Amino acid sequence: MLALPEIDAVYVATTTNYHYENVMSALKAGKHVICEKSMVETPEHAEKIFAFSKKKGLFVMEAMWSRFLPAVKQAKKWIDDRLIGEVCTAQCEIGFTPPRAADNRYFSNKLGGGALLDIGVYGFEILTFLIGQKLLDVKTIAYMSEETGVDCTNLLALRFEKCIASVISTFLADPADRITISGDHGHIEINNPMQGKESVLYLKGRDPEIFSDPGRNGFCYEIEEMCRCVENGCTESEVIPHKDTVLCQRVFEICRNENKNNTVKILG
Repeated sequence: MLALPEIDAVYVATTTNYHYENVMSALKAGKHVICEKSMVETPEHAEKIFAFSKKKGLFVMEAMWSRFLPAVKQAKKWIDDRLIGEVCTAQCEIGFTPPRAADNRYFSNKLGGGALLDIGVYGFEILTFLIGQKLLDVKTIAYMSEETGVDCTNLLALRFEKCIASVISTFLADPADRITISGDHGHIEINNPMQGKESVLYLKGRDPEIFSDPGRNGFCYEIEEMCRCVENGCTESEVIPHKDTVLCQRVFEICRNENKNNTVKILG
């Protein structure tokens, strides 16, 4: 497939453990690439991909469609327009309960499993996008599967320039799946941020303002972004720049390293 001249770009949607190999193969064949989240398992792999893509003059982007969804973009506009004032706190809790089996991709170390790589990436990359401040410090707590070694529940405590934020992702519970961004004039809520169909603005002394847009399939927005970038000769997107993907993987690596001995028996 990669040898076919009529193919300009590739969407990599294999399990995470294969992403680095698949992306590099596509780049070596001269193809532009969108790669499913999490793009890679380590920050080093991300840096190698981006250095090689720039050398080849090819576009590469992590497929974080949530940053393109109309409801998420509306929340970002409210924040940038300072309707809620200075962003001071933010929270995201996201998760679900997949079947507990060692060979299930969610819990399999060989397949690049774990809550961080599968769903924590949404919480972290949406929050950093909305907050729009430099990340200064990270504290982590996590439980790792005693059986496979992947993280099954984790907490990222994030200190930005003027904001304290938290991201909880889990495979052991069914939380509300909600992001809240708060400032000194009000707050914004996004339910089910992975799909991002609705955002709500709460300001002091005013009725809530609801922005609802079922939109199109999230794949459409990120593919359109890829086409726009390629047509303009860009090797990366301003919406999901390479540095954001690397930062995410650096934070995840810190969490895994700090909590590798915090194990809990969850399978069988």
